[in-house]
Amino acid sequence: MKHFAIAGLLALSAGATTDAQMVDGNGNGVSSAYTTTSIADCAVVEAQPETGDFVWRCDGYGGMPVWVAERHLRMYVSYGEMGLDALAWNQTPNGFNGITDPFTIEWRLAEYDMAHAAMGQDYPEEYDTPRPFATVLRWNVTNPETNEAEQYLVVTNLAEGAICHTAHVNAYQANANIIARESSNQTAGFDCELDEIWMR
Repeated sequence: MKHFAIAGLLALSAGATTDAQMVDGNGNGVSSAYTTTSIADCAVVEAQPETGDFVWRCDGYGGMPVWVAERHLRMYVSYGEMGLDALAWNQTPNGFNGITDPFTIEWRLAEYDMAHAAMGQDYPEEYDTPRPFATVLRWNVTNPETNEAEQYLVVTNLAEGAICHTAHVNAYQANANIIARESSNQTAGFDCELDEIWMR
């Protein structure tokens, strides 16, 4: 497993390409888009080579900012214009961890913003086109107790004011991708401050 040298990081970038789009088969109006990119295409926001700490800004799906940091042999990823103020910016799986470069991120899309739907709010006309409400990103993790290599699919809610991890899905189990997608569909109304991250 690569630990976070610059060459070992994943992020979405200005050069990100949409690989495919997939519609969920359950008729819920939710779909996925996939983008793949390299950290080399991202802008360096902060660099402290003496400590190995770096921050990058990348362009994600539809130009959404994706913030990536390497701090103390751990990776942090957040999203949106206010991503640096979001809880996700301080969340990372337990143990030394990293994400490989280039990486593929799954963007969960819906025509109607699911967080607003859960709160019974009306939605503006621009929601008539699919927009991301969550992401799924694979993390490589060293278990701090056993020192064994693990992988998790980290689900992050993208609702305004509630950008945070909602689920860490064991990527080694059968149907892990399906479990991560189902978990993303349950993020509406997730309270970043009060609700615990689902371990699945």
